[in-house]
Amino acid sequence: MKILIFWEQDYYGGVDKHLIELLKTWPNKSDQITVLTNEENEAASSFTKKNGFLHKKLKVVKFKSFSHNIINFKLRKFKILQYFLYPLLPLLFFLNLNLIKKLLNDFKDHEIIISNNGGYPASWNCIASIIAAKKIGITKRFLLIHHESSDFFFLLKWFHKKVDKLLSNSVSKIICVSKSTKNSFLKKRFVKVKQTKIKVIYNTLEIKKPKKNFNLRTRFKINKKKMIIGVISRIEPYKGHMEFINSISKIDKSHLDKIHVLIVGKGYGNFQKILRNKVKKLNLEDKITFTGFMPEASENIISQFDLLVNPTQTFEGYGLSILEAINLKIPVIATKVGAIEEVFGERNINIISNKNINAMSLKIKMFINDNNFFKKKAYSAFKFFSSNYRPMSKEYRNLLLKN
Repeated sequence: MKILIFWEQDYYGGVDKHLIELLKTWPNKSDQITVLTNEENEAASSFTKKNGFLHKKLKVVKFKSFSHNIINFKLRKFKILQYFLYPLLPLLFFLNLNLIKKLLNDFKDHEIIISNNGGYPASWNCIASIIAAKKIGITKRFLLIHHESSDFFFLLKWFHKKVDKLLSNSVSKIICVSKSTKNSFLKKRFVKVKQTKIKVIYNTLEIKKPKKNFNLRTRFKINKKKMIIGVISRIEPYKGHMEFINSISKIDKSHLDKIHVLIVGKGYGNFQKILRNKVKKLNLEDKITFTGFMPEASENIISQFDLLVNPTQTFEGYGLSILEAINLKIPVIATKVGAIEEVFGERNINIISNKNINAMSLKIKMFINDNNFFKKKAYSAFKFFSSNYRPMSKEYRNLLLKN
């Protein structure tokens, strides 16, 4: 099979982790796979450098993107310009549709395209790639959605309806990483396809031993007697960093002295500065460290946590960092949003209500007091997920063959 994976993205996230896992475990090495991605994709720049799994049949091709998403991302420091850009969305979409059509002409010998989209609409070029693929005759066209579908400004409702109709007439199959992602898509959008054209394929991660080629305690000068509580994600408001910091501030000194908090990830705009100022205001600078982006593999970072906290406040399409922690037998506290309960459940991780700072604080304090219960649950979760492990790549390939 000749497979084209279209992937437009601006910075790191769960989408690139998913794609690496998919390709790394791909069951048939004779398949010819091309990854077509934008030059601005930060994750793609390290994609080929850090991973030795890329087999001889895999190519990575980069293109210059002029999509609304990428221009908007470049203007992130100029909010007023972003407001002026939004009304141009329809024009930019149809201009880019023609550009993507010309771009895909070089790959018309591929019988399959998978458009790897974060949410929906998310990357407008990912949607355009499916529409363009039909126009040039690529036989099988799959849209992969990882996250929540978003609402739209009412004055552009006509445009969203138009795009969703074009997609409905062009897509062969829509793949969602959870039922929650699927339900969000069906509830918020105008896409009209048969239920049989939407397939849920849950994420999987290969279980492997972490590499101990660096030490978090040494790098960030953390006392070996202190437990490390970590959050690892992009630094954005919906990810719940502010709520997490506020929950830490509610823990009394006797318990606080037993932990050190690491916030791992990169932030854009002013939000990270706001968080740092909050930590300073709460006098928690000696308790909370912002590591910034860390180039090491996420599983090698999480393996050195004593507890992973996933404080997302709105929606999680799956929660790959939670699965990584489970594979490493690291206890998890997570908010009840999106697919968290669907995928993991209280039997495997410790779930709390979102926006409930007191509940988060109390649960962390319980862990500090006696983490044996948390460790036993983590081990039980590892046994459950490891015994049911089957590479998602097999299910993906079977789906490509059938449709």
